[in-house]
Amino acid sequence: MPVVEVNPKNLRLKAGESALFDIKFYDNGGNHIGPERPDDLKLVIKYGDGHLGIPVISNNIATFAYTPITEKSVIEISGNGVVDPPSVVVELEKNLKVMPNSIFDNSTNSHLCEAISEVEYTKQDFENPTQIKTIYNPWYYKADTDGKLMKNEEDVAKFTYADIEWKNCKVPINYSLDDPALTDFYGWVFFRKRIKVDGDFLRRHERFLLRFNGVDYFARVWFNEKYLGSHEGYFNPFQFDITGLIREGENILLLEVKNPYDDGIKSASEQNATNLAEKVWIKGILNYHDTRPGSIMLDDKSAQTIGTGGIVDDVEIIGTSKIVFEKVRIDTIKVSENKATIRFTLDIGNYDNRTRDYYLTTELRGRGFEHRIGYKHRITLEKGFSRFIIEKEIDNPFLWWPYSHPELGSPNLYDVRLSISDIMESEIEIEIENPPKSKRSKKVEKEKKLIKQIRYYDCFEATYGIRETRLEKSNDKAEFFINNKRLFLKGTNIIPSIYFSRVNSYTIQKDIALLKKANLDAVIVLDHLLPSLFYKMMDEAGILVLQEFTLVWEYNIAHFKRECGDDELTSNLDVIRRMVAEALMKYQNHPSIVWWSMHDEPFFTFGNFDAGETVVPEKVFAEGETPPFMIDRSGNRILDEEIKKVVEEYNPSIPYHISGNEYTNSTNYYGWYNGSILDLYDSRLEPMPIEFGAQSAQFSSEKNIFKKYEELFWPPKNEEAYKKLAYHCCQLPLLSARIGRTSRYEKYLDWVFASQLYQAFVLKSHFEFFRLHKYNPTGVMFYFMFNNYWEGITWATLSENREPTIAFQQLLEYNNPIQPIAIVRSGIYNSSSASIPLYVVNDLHKSEEGLKLKVSLRKTKDTFIIKSDPEGFNEGIKTQFMQLQEKNLAIAAHPLDEGKEIFREWEFDLNIAPDAVNKVADIQIDGIDISNPQHFILTLQLKRANEEIAHNRYSIVLANQEYLDSLPAGISIKPEFTIEISTRFTKPSNIPVKFSLERLYSLKPGYGAILFGDDKKVLKNLEPGLYRLIYTHMNTERIREFIPCSDMKIELVI
Repeated sequence: MPVVEVNPKNLRLKAGESALFDIKFYDNGGNHIGPERPDDLKLVIKYGDGHLGIPVISNNIATFAYTPITEKSVIEISGNGVVDPPSVVVELEKNLKVMPNSIFDNSTNSHLCEAISEVEYTKQDFENPTQIKTIYNPWYYKADTDGKLMKNEEDVAKFTYADIEWKNCKVPINYSLDDPALTDFYGWVFFRKRIKVDGDFLRRHERFLLRFNGVDYFARVWFNEKYLGSHEGYFNPFQFDITGLIREGENILLLEVKNPYDDGIKSASEQNATNLAEKVWIKGILNYHDTRPGSIMLDDKSAQTIGTGGIVDDVEIIGTSKIVFEKVRIDTIKVSENKATIRFTLDIGNYDNRTRDYYLTTELRGRGFEHRIGYKHRITLEKGFSRFIIEKEIDNPFLWWPYSHPELGSPNLYDVRLSISDIMESEIEIEIENPPKSKRSKKVEKEKKLIKQIRYYDCFEATYGIRETRLEKSNDKAEFFINNKRLFLKGTNIIPSIYFSRVNSYTIQKDIALLKKANLDAVIVLDHLLPSLFYKMMDEAGILVLQEFTLVWEYNIAHFKRECGDDELTSNLDVIRRMVAEALMKYQNHPSIVWWSMHDEPFFTFGNFDAGETVVPEKVFAEGETPPFMIDRSGNRILDEEIKKVVEEYNPSIPYHISGNEYTNSTNYYGWYNGSILDLYDSRLEPMPIEFGAQSAQFSSEKNIFKKYEELFWPPKNEEAYKKLAYHCCQLPLLSARIGRTSRYEKYLDWVFASQLYQAFVLKSHFEFFRLHKYNPTGVMFYFMFNNYWEGITWATLSENREPTIAFQQLLEYNNPIQPIAIVRSGIYNSSSASIPLYVVNDLHKSEEGLKLKVSLRKTKDTFIIKSDPEGFNEGIKTQFMQLQEKNLAIAAHPLDEGKEIFREWEFDLNIAPDAVNKVADIQIDGIDISNPQHFILTLQLKRANEEIAHNRYSIVLANQEYLDSLPAGISIKPEFTIEISTRFTKPSNIPVKFSLERLYSLKPGYGAILFGDDKKVLKNLEPGLYRLIYTHMNTERIREFIPCSDMKIELVI
């Protein structure tokens, strides 16, 4: 029995490289005896795939070549009489790795191929040969609540598929949200689907893939009782080859899903430091954040409640050929005058054993405009995965621009289509008529004819916008350029929902409409990655996206045993590196994404973070085993250095930051976490403020929600109530310090109103301050945050149902592209005079001439003044990040009424420069008797001829010190309102107007009346809340929703 020796035994090669292996046979005495003939050897690829050469024998030494195709190959070397055959292990030395079973896995095995030449392009119209069948509802599921279900394939074979034992559901699903029995369930949940497949689909294609576009978080998959594999992640799509398993008729898909408990959060909670947790699982805000249910102020169980586990995106069966696009990357390299350079990086898989030539056709067709571009190349494909790079200059391209700059262009999109084809020859029989020999004779003969047909193997289709993005950044500035035009970005942080089953085309379109209504250019997708549909709709809407990867604060860099997947993949560093690569690949071709941040607020970015030497344990932590607290003493600097290597290797064509809160992008919350709101004016100017704001409670259209809150925690008088507030994310110590202790508010609704007024003041102060420092040095500003996605008391300006807070209601007034602004700071002057600077900011790239700015100062009855309460900081549950610099501060938040008599007026004729801050004048208010406080509303109205293009308003109080000292902490006057509703007919009518004023926040009855002619109705003593005014005339109904902040006069013009 020969003993086999092979050299080398283990080897690492780059994609496209080959290696030679020598084989010798020895007898038991150690004598070299062969191999002598090729038949003595048998080479078998036991794992993976590659090009295996035929052994060449010389001097009884066999030499063979091997070129790996897959990430890992195992070649068994056997022969006549060999009992214990050895193996050779060949691994690809890949620059970028992805998670096991990722749809991008084969792309990372591609090698650059130069076998490409351009040929004459001809227009092509054809049906995409690849078919995608989405697996539709209903699905069935059951939870492994006893932990006794399937452990191996034998158990699966015994599984009962009787529908009566399963619950049905719709996909996408977040089971902890949708099934109350699974609210805090962290075990496995089975999903089952019977799939009918028709024979025509099977006969039409050569290969079949089962693709999951999103499963949160662990997944194990069976198809027709055959175990396919597993996956980890939530945003990253994965797939399995089911060729040979899929059959005509009924097929059964079984999927196990698990949202794992994070013991890294538990480790911190045991140290009473839940908010300092080093998370284990890579889920960003989905399992740990200060806006999600449970917050991060309590314990690990609260922080992770109502998990996001489930099937969160489409599941598909794909029928395709053996020649396929593995990945297509499109980059806009350069935009210049009337030209643009774009680059296509194409990874193509050849699952056939032949090397052949094919045609690669690239087409771009304008969507909604006439522009068509096409190229054609001849390429040579070997078995395996080849990469081709095509770079083209396009003349007179229709560029993609954000919607907010119509003076520059539109969000133009091209339909991109790439196809792989060849020309096939085949013989067919045709009937032909030969010329008759006589009039009565007619001869028909059959003849074989050679015809050429184009066969299409695969087609990649997408939409793409041609745009170049540049960020010029330093410690002193951050300026975005889109297509070489500098743009000042105004936006918000958005979390549509951490429950992706709630994110669909309807909800996304609703958010788009609200973003546009508020004139917001851009959004930051905060610390999570949404389904692709969101970005597709942002591309179409022309809304810029600054994308943050799914890392926030600290992550554990130790080793953890995964319940599924590769046993060798235990390093969290490795998992994060792979997921970063997948994120860059998945979202590459969206023109709306103009910036990446890979890690939001790692601890090392907060000043001089030095917690000692980092020692990563050698052991692999098992499931349920709590790791030590704070393993990474570098504040995740170690992690971010590894992420940087991945991003630099991928080399995005858009700007990126590795560590958020470092360099130019900052998250300084003046008036919340940092100092008072007035410290904003004296602080270091920020080039790229991407988070600012304040918390507020909300009025909700969910009937009687405020009663639910009152029963839960109002008024908060004990630790239990404080915990309920903390569970709902309310940072009560900071809120009470800003607006006064809860004991100062008689009603919950009054407290909500005060919190919203304060939030509105903070946001407006930041917005206007940063706009006035446009490019000097501020180039970007994003408030925190757009919406709630549950009943939390957070920084949101819209409820879960997208109803406005006062802050959003005011944002619609003061955030116009051309906006007049006054600097009033707190709005309170301890003087008989005031000097107020006036400006007009123009964000558009066009000048405006002949404008008029009308400024009026009106007397009001009173003002809602909010005075800080430093003692309020002692109310509620604190975390280590909550600090308060004790200051007494009063702000003029809003006038009690809209003002009657005009006290002073000014008017200015203006010519406004483009994309600039234009100083108008300093107006003087003087000679005011302040023996009693004087309350005013300052109104700015900007007009183009008779058209108002923007307005603004401010509360101003001039008072003596004695009055200011006498103000109580909290809100100064009780919030009650009078609303006068009147009608004005433009044409005579005898038909009355019916109106009703509904309280959307309460089950209490609303108000209603019938008005005849030019009539009016006065409603008094209205409490704070969200109201809906519905009025009807001649079967025409109109609706208006609002939160009253002052006595109002509403004229219904009919």
